[in-house]
Amino acid sequence: MSNILIHPGQFPLHQVTYQVTQHNGGPYAFVQYRITTQEHKVYEGVADQHGMTRAIPPATPTS
Repeated sequence: MSNILIHPGQFPLHQVTYQVTQHNGGPYAFVQYRITTQEHKVYEGVADQHGMTRAIPPATPTS
C-alpha cells in the first residue's frame, strides 16, 4: 500500500473518507473505527460494506 500526502491548498477538500483494510489489502466491512485528528478531535463509527468511514472534515478548512 502507498501513502499519498496531499497539501490542502493544492486540492481543496470539504470532507475526507478513509477505507479500513485488512493486512491483505481487502476492505474490512462493518468494523468499528476511531480516528483522532491532529487537533485531537475524535470520530467514531462503523465502516460500511466497502470498509469506508463516514465523511470527516479535513484538518485545514478550505472555505
